[in-house]
Amino acid sequence: MTAFHVGGFNSGNLGISLLGNLTDQGPTAAARDALTRLVKSLIDFHKVDPEARITYTNPLNGTKKEVYQISGHRDWMATECPGGAMYAELGALRKAVAGTG
Repeated sequence: MTAFHVGGFNSGNLGISLLGNLTDQGPTAAARDALTRLVKSLIDFHKVDPEARITYTNPLNGTKKEVYQISGHRDWMATECPGGAMYAELGALRKAVAGTG
């Protein structure tokens, strides 16, 4: 099954959603902790570098996109998601799951 979270880039890609607009304030401590644990387990399982920038290539149609392994919805398409406050936390999330922060 393929979702439609980032049209044209869904195959081989995973979207994780947090409730709230996360524009003026970041997620709650509990949501941040749960997100960190979830992403850490996915990074460990799939053996990817959470701080790396990659060229994502859609395995179905060859469409390419330069992004971080851990990126925001707005890195894939024109949207304000995940909200400015959460987007500003993505660097810290990358470091936390890599064990460098």
